Formats: sequence, C-alpha cells, structure tokens
Amino acid sequence: MTYPLSGRPSSPVTVEAQRKRDAVQTFLQKKGLKAADLARLAKVSASSIGRTLSANPAKDTPSLQKLYKYISGTPDDHWGSALSALGSVTRGSSRHDASTAAQILRAVADLLDRVESAD
Repeated sequence: MTYPLSGRPSSPVTVEAQRKRDAVQTFLQKKGLKAADLARLAKVSASSIGRTLSANPAKDTPSLQKLYKYISGTPDDHWGSALSALGSVTRGSSRHDASTAAQILRAVADLLDRVESAD
C-alpha cells in the first residue's frame, strides 16, 4: 500500500533558492571567507547574508540573487568589485595594518583563482 506524501512538494523557487544558497555556502568554505568578507565584496550587508544563509526554507531574495551573481560572475565583474572593496578598506587609512593587508591578499588570491578557473 502506498501512502500519499505529507505536505506539498517543494516549489521550483524553493529548490532553486536552496541550490543558490548551497553554492554561496560552498564558495565561503572553499575560499575561507567570512560572511562579512563576502558582504563587502558583493556589496550586501552582513546582516542580509546572515538572514539569507539561515532562512528555512531557502528564499530567493534579492540578497541571495546578488550573492549568487557575484560568486558565479565573470572575472571582469570581480575585478571591479574587489577594487572597490579594497578602496573602501584602505580609504582614510594612513598605514596598512595586518588586517588590511590580509584583506587585500585574500581579495587578490580570490581574483587569481577566478582567472585561472575561467581559462
């Protein structure tokens, strides 16, 4: 005897949102980035990333769309984003401390990885 499934099946939007959210989480893990780092690079607030990554069920919000677009964008898109992020990190700073240097190196390493994977 077969029993009907309880509840409704997942909508295509929820499945697509879950796929995008998983991709963002994988990207963070592979690159060793914190959510705040990705927020700065993708120009999304850190609190939006927190809500986006913890929503249950996953929702295809504008923040998720922006994050997904960033992580799957072209290398040229990333150059502009990284340069603006680096500019905001160093703006108003007369010296480069260890934290700023680490952020710059992380952004450059990420860009180099993206250029290599695009070839």
